[in-house]
Amino acid sequence: MFNLPKSQLHCYGESVYCMGGDLLSMCANGGTSLERLVSVVAWTTSTMRPLMFGVAPYNPILGETHHVSRGTLNVLLEQVSHHPPVTALHATDEKNNIEMIWCHYPVPKFRGI
Repeated sequence: MFNLPKSQLHCYGESVYCMGGDLLSMCANGGTSLERLVSVVAWTTSTMRPLMFGVAPYNPILGETHHVSRGTLNVLLEQVSHHPPVTALHATDEKNNIEMIWCHYPVPKFRGI
């Protein structure tokens, strides 16, 4: 309970650097394209987290950054826009030859009742 992410940036970043096994490096180190595909699906599935009951992280402010490192993996997140809210992520791991560039922007939709 006390180690919950404080900001939405932390939630996005922990999907890259806080997983149990080193599933992200397995995505680049697979011998065949099928092994790499299975590794990507396993990593993507592992990033899904259950909803916390009654606890929501704070919305990041414009220009807020979050930087973490784990071994040779470096992750940098930044809130680049406020309206609409856009978050950018850049992760690199030179040892495992990984570079991830990711941008998150919600698309609000009203589907009626």
